Amino acid sequence: MLTACANGVLRCKLILIFHGRATKESEARKLEREQYGSDVHVYFNPTAYSNQSVTIEWLQRDICQIPDDSVIPLSSQPQRLVVMKKIQRY
Repeated sequence: MLTACANGVLRCKLILIFHGRATKESEARKLEREQYGSDVHVYFNPTAYSNQSVTIEWLQRDICQIPDDSVIPLSSQPQRLVVMKKIQRY
């Protein structure tokens, strides 16, 4: 998944989604994640597509910049516009 900001400042990390069960963390997955820098999020799910859990985590981490295990009310967040475009498969 590629992301961009209108002012050209890279705020969002690249997202790679691989096929696999999201709940099963293995040594092979840890090794796969280590292949990429800290500026890449690596996810696994059964369809290898962005799903609800991947999208919510991306919104919390990159768009709202909420640290893991934190609860920050949306009312205290600066306003942001997120536009998503579904690419048609042919």
